[in-house]
Amino acid sequence: MAFTASAGFDVDTLDALIKEQGNYTYGNSGNSDQINWMVTQVAMASKDDSARGRIEQSLIDTLAAATTYDAKDLLCRQLRTIGSAKSVPVLAAMLTDAETSHLARHALGRIDAPEAGAALQAAIERTNGKIQAGIINTLVK
Repeated sequence: MAFTASAGFDVDTLDALIKEQGNYTYGNSGNSDQINWMVTQVAMASKDDSARGRIEQSLIDTLAAATTYDAKDLLCRQLRTIGSAKSVPVLAAMLTDAETSHLARHALGRIDAPEAGAALQAAIERTNGKIQAGIINTLVK
C-alpha cells in the first residue's frame, strides 16, 4: 500500500504498521511516508470509537515490547493523541527511568483520566532530582 496523506482511514493497515515499530530508529528504519501516515491515522482513530480501543491497545503492546528509545518516543507521542486510562500502566512503568520519564510524562499529561494524575503523583515519591521536578511540572500544567 502506498502511504500518502490522502489515504483513507484503514484500521487494519494501521494496526499492522504500529506492530512493526518496536525497533524503530529515526532516519534508519521505516519510511517517513509510513510514519507520517501512521501519525495521521492515529489522530483519525482517536475520533473513531470503533477503532480507538484496538489502535490504543496496539500502541500499548508495541510500547511494552519496544527495544529502542526512538520507538518508545514515537509510540508515546501517539499515546498522547489516543491514550486513555488503559494506557496508564505502561506509561507509569516508564516514569522512574531517567531515559524515558519525560516521554511518559508528556503522554500522561494529555490523558484525561484520573488514573493518569494518580500515576504521576505516585511516581513523585519514587523519584528525585530532575525526574521528580519534571513530574511535578507535568502535574501543575
